[in-house]
Amino acid sequence: PYIEVYLREWFVSYSEGADIDKCAASQRDIWSIGSHGGLIRPLVLSLLSPNAIQGVGTAISHQNLTHSSEILSSNLSLLTPLLHDFISGSTPHESLDFLSKHVYAPKINGEALFKLYKEHQGPGNIDKTRMWHLHMDLEQNPLNFLTLIQKAEDDIVLKKFATACYPEHGVPLLLYTMYKHHFHVEHTLLSNVNMGGDNVHRGMVLGLLVGAVNAIPTHLQKGLLNYKSLQEEIEAFTQIACQA
Repeated sequence: PYIEVYLREWFVSYSEGADIDKCAASQRDIWSIGSHGGLIRPLVLSLLSPNAIQGVGTAISHQNLTHSSEILSSNLSLLTPLLHDFISGSTPHESLDFLSKHVYAPKINGEALFKLYKEHQGPGNIDKTRMWHLHMDLEQNPLNFLTLIQKAEDDIVLKKFATACYPEHGVPLLLYTMYKHHFHVEHTLLSNVNMGGDNVHRGMVLGLLVGAVNAIPTHLQKGLLNYKSLQEEIEAFTQIACQA
């Protein structure tokens, strides 16, 4: 089975004697450390904090235990307040409209990025400094989701953003998907699945956000093979959160 690179690198550092809180691999050294997988656990743990500001601190401190990544920290600073807003019952469109002032698309679009990867026969053959800029350089002006949803979806999904595991592409893409489908749980999640790419990790973040706005339909919960054990785990976490 596939084991993500952050886990492999963490245990390499741990086995070599690194302190347990200093085992995370760096995005500067390994390009895929800055991936959607690093957002999931910190976002959930941010809910143990009493407010969004402290939640950001909790999220980023936990992220850095396993993913030393500036792009993850940047996106957690956006998504954590949004999640807390949704949980508190704020109007989702208003919250996302406010957030959009701070969301920027990467300078290189998804179509050009994949073309570059193909030309180099994989991202591992691209110079580390260039990879850094490919992931970190953003457009000058923030995104306008109202404008995005008026364009053909293929232009957004297949050309503007990459469907791979990078948050600089995936986070704007999942926010666009929520906005376009009016935060409807099934329509939003099904759209994400059909986009392909890193739709599992991207979908977990998306499900967490859209599920904070609208209840997850019962048939999507009870249809899970491990529904009972998952429900017990969720209830146990809720008890911890209520005591925090």
